[in-house]
Amino acid sequence: VRIFFKCFCYDDIDVSGAVIPLASQFVSTLQKEMEGRMQSSSFRISNHMPQLLAVMYQQMKYPLDFEFDYEDEDDAEEEMYRTELRKLNQTIIRVCPEMALQFLCTSLSKVKAPLSTAQTNEIEAALRLI
Repeated sequence: VRIFFKCFCYDDIDVSGAVIPLASQFVSTLQKEMEGRMQSSSFRISNHMPQLLAVMYQQMKYPLDFEFDYEDEDDAEEEMYRTELRKLNQTIIRVCPEMALQFLCTSLSKVKAPLSTAQTNEIEAALRLI
């Protein structure tokens, strides 16, 4: 799990994007855990969900210097990466809506007020959680 989080929070989207399928598996495991279909074990994925949500939210933020250019291959990859993160977030919302709502409220409360003083990438990431 430690290696997963090191990769997921890595600054390069090739590295962090490579573990998004594993993050989706974590969410599937969480669903089984919540439904009581998991054999009792000392490892509980639910203990790691707050960290998964926090890293996902940080990774949703575009770089400050990002300006989308449809013809730029790197920018297109950035957009595809954010799309995969949005899908992951939607899955989390379906599996554990209470946890997702609590994280959303906490994240929105941390956005600088007034919004005119907040960084654009911070506002965009917060809106993606909704």
